Formats: sequence, structure tokens, C-alpha cells
Amino acid sequence: MNRYPVAKILKAFGLRGELKIKIYFSPPSYFKNYHSIFINDKELGFIEFKIEKFKILFNNFALIKFENFDSRNDAEKLRGYEIFVYENMLPPKNKGEYYIFELEGLDVYYKEKKIGVIENIMTKNEYTIFKIKTENDEIFIPFNNHFIEKIDLENRACILKRIDETIINS
Repeated sequence: MNRYPVAKILKAFGLRGELKIKIYFSPPSYFKNYHSIFINDKELGFIEFKIEKFKILFNNFALIKFENFDSRNDAEKLRGYEIFVYENMLPPKNKGEYYIFELEGLDVYYKEKKIGVIENIMTKNEYTIFKIKTENDEIFIPFNNHFIEKIDLENRACILKRIDETIINS
């Protein structure tokens, strides 16, 4: 079964092995449903961690503590890692909501012409930005109804409604 990222470990917090994380979905309270998670180590692959304690801080930030991680030094080793769960553990989506992994790699079209591929998705506060790799460059498009006409997961396509034409014609 596939695993997907649901949060990122930002840093150690305090002296008792807690970690500050940023949760990728809303509401962050859904994270309380997890009893264990996975971290993907480049050398060892996916490693399971049992959750000992979880507390929401604000927005999509939270504190998490894993079993047998009892010091700041233990926690510091996990800084920068993403937290993964199995697909069947992902929070339910509402209409018009997507998981990041569903959007990355979509072909991007404007006026029926493919202009690129969604290479990365960045979030800043309440804004989501698509980084689109074009033939010669990269462009950034806000993910909102003003710019995006349609997301078609079945055909792996993102249809743009509008774009600054000078960007794609340069």
C-alpha cells in the first residue's frame, strides 16, 4: 500500500523529545486519528514511529512526540523529514479539494495548448502556488478560481483560465 506525506518535521521543541510539525491538511485535528506514522529515510526506507503525544499549537502547526524519543538530541535527528501515512489513512476530501500528490505532475494547458507540468506546489499561509515547469523556464500560478478553470485528475490535466500571455510566449 502506498504512503503519502501529511506533515513536515520543522524542528525539535523543548528538551523531552517533542517535535514541531507543519500539517499539510485541514483540519489539523484529523491528525489525532493517527497512532503511528512513517518517516522515509534515504538509506533505511520507511520507518514506523508510534505517537506518544500530539497537541495542536495554531493554524496547521502542532507538537508531536514519538515513543522512545526522550531527548532534544533524539528529536533533532528527525528535523526536515516528512511524515507519511497509508493512503487509506488520509483525511477525507471535500468537493474541489485535492491532495498535493494528486496535483504534482499534472500537464498544464492554456487555450488547448500544453504549456508545462506542475513540478511543485507551495503553500504560504492560506495561498497555494503551482510551480509549472515549461519548455524553457518555470512559471508560478496561484491555485484559485481566478486562474484555474479545471482540474481533471482522470486525464491528468490542469486547465488554466487566464495567464499573462507574455510569460508563455517568451
